[in-house]
Amino acid sequence: FAVIALHRSQLEGEASLPQKLPAADAVLVRTLGQVGDLSRRGRGAPLALGDLTLNAINAVAVGRLLAAGMQTVAPGADLPLGELPDLSRHVPPSRIEVPLVLRLPLFHTAHCLYAARIAGARDRRRCGDVCRHRRLELLDREGLLLPVLADARCRNTVFDGRVRDRSDHLPRLWRHGFRRFRVELLDEGPAEARERIAAVLRAVDDRRREPANSPGEVH
Repeated sequence: FAVIALHRSQLEGEASLPQKLPAADAVLVRTLGQVGDLSRRGRGAPLALGDLTLNAINAVAVGRLLAAGMQTVAPGADLPLGELPDLSRHVPPSRIEVPLVLRLPLFHTAHCLYAARIAGARDRRRCGDVCRHRRLELLDREGLLLPVLADARCRNTVFDGRVRDRSDHLPRLWRHGFRRFRVELLDEGPAEARERIAAVLRAVDDRRREPANSPGEVH
């Protein structure tokens, strides 16, 4: 099951979607502009999965995104996972994807730190695509390293240096009918990525072994 992640940010006057979407089973929708444009495409649009960057944190917001064509919605990070059971009273849990392990994006900037700080270039035309083979982090005042990633439009996103692992909520969420869970990876190495995914899969398998339980999904 292949999912294409669309851009995290969109400036005024920019197209929210490429003229031709890449072949994939689904797209991860990250801005309201993308929601609207996919909705207007109608039947020709791919399966749309609403990302947590849409910041839907209540039943009204989630319901509107589902009505606009989202197959599933990942609730915004401002919604504590402990409140998801309340959300399930108004929205079917099968339409909610729960990010259990993630690194939060802190902010976006059109200023490319890779070009300015590593390549010494003024713009992407002269940077030599250093973001493809170099890693850049910012040091905050607490001594925490914040990863910086550049997207296809050369915009930078600064991420939290701490991994937010909320898999301890999985048993309670399972009891309330949630079966779709997400593990987000940023710059982890192969061994670390395998361990994080395996930990969540073990927790899901534990729930599956309980009587009268249906299978779950981890993306």
